[in-house]
Amino acid sequence: MTGACPGLGISVILPARNSADTLEACVQSVLASEYPPLEVLIVDDASMDDTPGIVARLIRDHPGRVFGFRLPSPRGPSTARNHGARHARGEALFFLDSDTVLLPGSLGAFSEALTGCEAVTGTYAAEPLNSGWTPAYKALFDHYYFTRRGRVPLRVFSVAVAGLWAKVFRELDGFDETLSWGMDYECEEFGERLAQSHLNLLVPEVVARHRFPHLSRLTCLYFRRAAQWAEIFLLRTGFDTGAHKTLDTALATLSPALAMLALPLTLLSPAFWAIPILFLATWVIGHLGFFRFVARRRPCFLGVAMGLNFYLALILSFGAGVGLGKALVPGRRKRAGIERRH
Repeated sequence: MTGACPGLGISVILPARNSADTLEACVQSVLASEYPPLEVLIVDDASMDDTPGIVARLIRDHPGRVFGFRLPSPRGPSTARNHGARHARGEALFFLDSDTVLLPGSLGAFSEALTGCEAVTGTYAAEPLNSGWTPAYKALFDHYYFTRRGRVPLRVFSVAVAGLWAKVFRELDGFDETLSWGMDYECEEFGERLAQSHLNLLVPEVVARHRFPHLSRLTCLYFRRAAQWAEIFLLRTGFDTGAHKTLDTALATLSPALAMLALPLTLLSPAFWAIPILFLATWVIGHLGFFRFVARRRPCFLGVAMGLNFYLALILSFGAGVGLGKALVPGRRKRAGIERRH
């Protein structure tokens, strides 16, 4: 790729936990890159399915290119990624989740962008790996909000598809290993430390297709992650400059819940209908760019996308409310493990 850093050795690190359905396709997409990586390091976090067998086969089929490690007990993605980084030989580390497929040109775009910054965060493609309305919506939503502003500095190091210079990763002591499976803010925690002294650049040309959860699981994930993010938000210096954690997106996301909370006021007087209508207008206007994006790509899907957006906005808002309530409990931050690391 034009502009790529010539001869840059890239170590691709894949944490895997019960990833038998997706791991092989993920690794093959990396190996097929027009900018071949120096190595692919798979760290199996004590999987209970056929992941170890798949790793063994990939090592056998690609000697000297694919390497595997297995942790004796489940330790979480932060530990798995750190383990891979400790064994990496490349000048640059590229992290990729095992339920993704890397698109052509991504490693070249990563190499090119890394000549002007210390870290690069990529994005998801607009088409998911799996079928269904919820995966289709989530892919469109993430792709739009991670690409709408082009290349911008980012606080969150979205580690599902992101990389950085190996020396910077080691300087920061890697990911916080106290954050185990289910504590889904290792991206925020690491990104906060990274952004204090280094440039993490959002690069939309670094793209992977992702396998997204369906509605019931996504509902649980959204609620839990919103609660966690609201807690650590109190330690942040502000909203992000790109992706979906900007101030304008947050206001639009809160508006459906505020509209619902304002409905009882309409029982007092018809004039109070102006309040929920105002919040609903704020929701539509705030997400208007996304709705237009969906209408251009999948016109018949627009109604479904708006309905899912409204529903998930409610889940996020109520989850954030729970998180902020927890943050007010004395000593809660320390017990939850979200104090800022220095």
